Amino acid sequence: MSSPSDVLTSLYKTKEQKIAEQKEYSDKMGDILNKMNTSSNLIKKNLQAAIAVSKKAGYFEYYSPPDDVKQAEEQKLLNSLAAKVAKTHKELEAINAEIDQAKSREKKQQVIIPINSLEQWKSTYNEITPYDVGKTMPKPRPELLSSKVPSKKIYGGTRHHRSFKSQAITLVKGTLTR
Repeated sequence: MSSPSDVLTSLYKTKEQKIAEQKEYSDKMGDILNKMNTSSNLIKKNLQAAIAVSKKAGYFEYYSPPDDVKQAEEQKLLNSLAAKVAKTHKELEAINAEIDQAKSREKKQQVIIPINSLEQWKSTYNEITPYDVGKTMPKPRPELLSSKVPSKKIYGGTRHHRSFKSQAITLVKGTLTR
């Protein structure tokens, strides 16, 4: 029997393959739709030109879409590609459900070690806490803390009034909260 981590890695690989397959189908759909959009725009412009020239005598040749666009419309390629995308989406949902089940099984298999004291914690996990007895918490770097910076703006004076410095203070946000 394989380990749960092996099962998870194989599930993630199949998920990546299905996502790539779905992307391939959607890219094909996008290409076909782009071709159809350009073709319909050309048809619209051609009809507008035909309407403008309709009062004049003579024959006006209408625009016909390219063969690949005609073929895509006749074979209903967009419908089949949409069905394939929906099918791979259902398969992806099933794979996601399997991944969730495998994760829950893996959590159930983990052994919980009872810890009753700090010494047991250190011996089990071999970690040193930053709050050891007699030590203080290290000070964070100043660029991580929020700071208040006085404004450098000086408002200019006139003949009657002197110039003055702004009393505003700007709060520069840091990424660390205390």
